[in-house]
Amino acid sequence: MSAQLSSPCEGLGIHIFRHVKIDSKDVDLVIHRTANEIVSIISPNDQRRAKEIDYYESLGLTKRELQIVKLALNGESNAKISEMLEISKSTLKTHINNIYRKAGDTSALKTRLRY
Repeated sequence: MSAQLSSPCEGLGIHIFRHVKIDSKDVDLVIHRTANEIVSIISPNDQRRAKEIDYYESLGLTKRELQIVKLALNGESNAKISEMLEISKSTLKTHINNIYRKAGDTSALKTRLRY
């Protein structure tokens, strides 16, 4: 998984990178550059991801749907998820639609799982 630039705030010299691997831990990294220094803030994602998984587990998703949710939360693309689970793209689309139905349209996964 590669780091994703999430919020470029060029005028402020602030860059936010999501899902950066540091010592095999998934973190968000905020870099603030001023004229004299560079300040970085590292925020671990493990606790947040655990809460997200707990939420999706509480929705009564199937084992396969939970696998898809976990892979999406880890930043995997739909193509990669299909490949890893050895399912067709149309089967994945069906699972994604079931996840949306159970989680509601406001699901945070909508930004990660798209078709």
